[in-house]
Amino acid sequence: MFRPPYVDSYMGGQLDYLGIPQPPPTDSSWTSWTDDIPLCVHTGVGFAQNQVYRRDGHRTSEHELEDESFHFQLDDGNICLYGVFDGHFGPQAAKFVVQKMPAEIILDQQLTEATTEDKVREVLRQAFLSVEREYFNDAIGAKLAERATYISEMTYGESPYDTFREYPQVLAELNKEVESGTTAVVALIFNGKLYVSNVGCCRALLCRTDKDGVLKVIQLSVDHDLRNQDELERLNVIGLNPDELRRHGKIGNQTNTRCLGNYLVKGGYKDFRSLRNARSEPVVPDPEIHPAVKVDESFRFLVLLSDGLYQALREASESDHVDIQLAKMIVEEFKTQSTLNLVAQAVVDKVSRMHHDYYMNMSNTLPKVTRRDDMTLLVRNFNIPLKNATTPSSSKVMNGYFFPSTTGHPNDCSTPINLTLETIPSPKIIGNSSPFPTNTEATTSTESSEVLTQSNHKLPLDENGRIAPYVAFTDYYKNLPSKSWTDADLFS
Repeated sequence: MFRPPYVDSYMGGQLDYLGIPQPPPTDSSWTSWTDDIPLCVHTGVGFAQNQVYRRDGHRTSEHELEDESFHFQLDDGNICLYGVFDGHFGPQAAKFVVQKMPAEIILDQQLTEATTEDKVREVLRQAFLSVEREYFNDAIGAKLAERATYISEMTYGESPYDTFREYPQVLAELNKEVESGTTAVVALIFNGKLYVSNVGCCRALLCRTDKDGVLKVIQLSVDHDLRNQDELERLNVIGLNPDELRRHGKIGNQTNTRCLGNYLVKGGYKDFRSLRNARSEPVVPDPEIHPAVKVDESFRFLVLLSDGLYQALREASESDHVDIQLAKMIVEEFKTQSTLNLVAQAVVDKVSRMHHDYYMNMSNTLPKVTRRDDMTLLVRNFNIPLKNATTPSSSKVMNGYFFPSTTGHPNDCSTPINLTLETIPSPKIIGNSSPFPTNTEATTSTESSEVLTQSNHKLPLDENGRIAPYVAFTDYYKNLPSKSWTDADLFS
């Protein structure tokens, strides 16, 4: 399999002092082989760097932006690949993975030759495992060897922690070089089917309408942390005490039970007293890979996001139903923004303001939050028109994507309907091909609020089975109220 040379990529743009995204530098040294892969034009990305709050209203960044993302489209739309990566302990792992992951999937001949869903899922699984191996061998292999040699040549007591107390500076620098890791969520559209795989707590949300026109939010990813009962059972099997882990609140030096990178909780896990009894590596790179979902006209938009975004929204709103709240916010922005990048960025900016306002409004009490993490939001549009788009969207329909139709618009408040949350049960056996519940089967609704429906009217197709290339909403928008829409208008 062809593998292009690895080139360090720019992390996606810096932020100025107001937190406004700035474009990457134009220096050719920041180029990457992925620059030549066609981008998916039906995707928008928004992001914000981490912040530490002060009582005088000023904010500073604790570290550089560690989130990464990509959105590619190939083979005339037959292959679409999306990813969001939330780095921790430095951006090195996320930078490496965002470069290597597309190569492992897109350039893998096994993908183009895959004839079954199981074979596609195996390509995704192997991509995660291969990227981590390459990271440990190629990116930080020399540092791992240096660290191992240094520790073996020293006299230390019960554990390397004793050595660390005696030689803090040297080991601190070596540990810093090898502890960078990243969580990941990757979505692949291949031959008209959507596949989602993830490690850690980045999320994938699919917003689609059912046969009754109800817009539903379906979480296709699984949060891998110490609140996940399946993960606690897995850790218990290898000899760890789940109750002790929950009391500690971390597994080693992180909260995620799965990730890519971070050698300290992989090969070096026995350096942590709380993990010493584990019979195998407790933090694993094996992705959760979910049943394929056939892409159809019910798809409205797909969302990939880093956990910094939904954690900030959870803290600011003091609610656990953040998936639904986030979907509402995205629907709102579709009505006012002219591009998908503006949709995603507006939502990120709103969450950032909400979180900071939450902190500032607690001036008379001890703040529950004093900072927030990096936030990244990727929105892949399927079937919602942008009200203020300057150019009409193509109506071309092909494997993998469906373009806006004239069957209505999300700000039509004539028929309010429910927005509900559905979650696919997580598999207990990694990579097993045993049957899973499909997305069309009944699932449990955990919350409902009102959102807006689309008409069931179907547009006539031309002789090629396509909708006319231009859609006019002029008469429709003339009937809209002149005032701005609020949550009360939409969801009361």
